[in-house]
Amino acid sequence: MFFVDGNRSYLAGGAHSAAVVGPPRDIDEVIAAATGLPVVRR
Repeated sequence: MFFVDGNRSYLAGGAHSAAVVGPPRDIDEVIAAATGLPVVRR
């Protein structure tokens, strides 16, 4: 869980992928936490 400006974002992942719920505008911190997992933006 990440707190950015009072908003919560969640990173859930497994062995091969991850999903972010409610991503912040500055997604760099979340991407750094998911290092080694493929990043797909939708």
